[in-house]
Amino acid sequence: MKNFLNTCITFTLMIGLLFSEYSTATPILIKNNNGELSGAYGVEVGNMLYNVEFIDDSCVNIFSGCNDVSDFMFQTRNSATAASLALIEQVFVDQPSGAYDSDPSLTHGIENRFTSFINTIYGLEDISGETNLKIQAVSNSNADFEEYDGVSGRAGWTPTDDFLEVDAMVLAKWTELGQIPENSPAPGPVVQISNFDGAAPFEDWGAKLGNGTREIVESPIDGDDSNVMQLTIDNPNNSNAVFTGSIITIPDDSFTIDFSYLFQTSTGSLDILLNGTLLESISAIDVWDPNPASLLSASVLVDDESLLALDYGMLTFGLYPGSPSQIVIDDIVLNITQVPEPSSLVIFALGIIGLTSRRFKKHP
Repeated sequence: MKNFLNTCITFTLMIGLLFSEYSTATPILIKNNNGELSGAYGVEVGNMLYNVEFIDDSCVNIFSGCNDVSDFMFQTRNSATAASLALIEQVFVDQPSGAYDSDPSLTHGIENRFTSFINTIYGLEDISGETNLKIQAVSNSNADFEEYDGVSGRAGWTPTDDFLEVDAMVLAKWTELGQIPENSPAPGPVVQISNFDGAAPFEDWGAKLGNGTREIVESPIDGDDSNVMQLTIDNPNNSNAVFTGSIITIPDDSFTIDFSYLFQTSTGSLDILLNGTLLESISAIDVWDPNPASLLSASVLVDDESLLALDYGMLTFGLYPGSPSQIVIDDIVLNITQVPEPSSLVIFALGIIGLTSRRFKKHP
């Protein structure tokens, strides 16, 4: 009965998507080991980027007891509405990796193929002596019910209600990644992103997403007393990836992302992404060294015009396992001095040809 009443409330209190703002974010969509959409990394809400995870459980189990408004990332109805709209605009869209708009059942916790309700909790209220959740829910429906898509308030749910028992509902857990730069100056020739020696650089990296771990540890190289960022997946059955990212200002011209790294297992792969676009993937099996003398160096070219046209982007490192996997990363730098434009290379080549031709004419 509660499911039916809440569905009616949802359809009655629908907020149209016509009032939503256009977003430039391109989140990384996360799948679990069953191939279900389990969350997204880098969702833009206002001037901030967030992680979101879709969890099928009770509020009390997910949100540190669910007994104070500080347990929730969004604490007003308006901010929870903005977050919910961002899911429709940026996450629940049809794309090659899955028809997440057309088929709601592709989302973790949703068994209903007609419609789903993704709930963002933003507070608590007392109703007749019982604590109730304040919820803004986004409905995502297939083509037959897409006219009902939108955001609405929900009522009648308590902190101990288990959403696992509801086939068309799931809770959204949000964590903050960082603020989007406003009118940021263009980077200089070399920009140090992080070397992880000290707390501040590490804090620039947004909260990790996935069931693996992210921490600062000492370098695994003997004689190197610097700190490095370590990504670990202990149990690949519970996690198919662990991500961490930092918001960067994107230069106008082609540049490289230079960094040091070292796989501490012979398994796994490291993906480097910018604003959701895969730049490069490094497999542990190709570079594995059981007795390393130093960290390895990598340089990833960014020359895609669609990326260079952006003012900012989310630089993301993701570790994917084949079995338990671990990697350390350090000294992340943007370098915009070492990448000649194609036109410059052509002019340089023509100049060489011209000089050679002139020399041959003078010395037959």
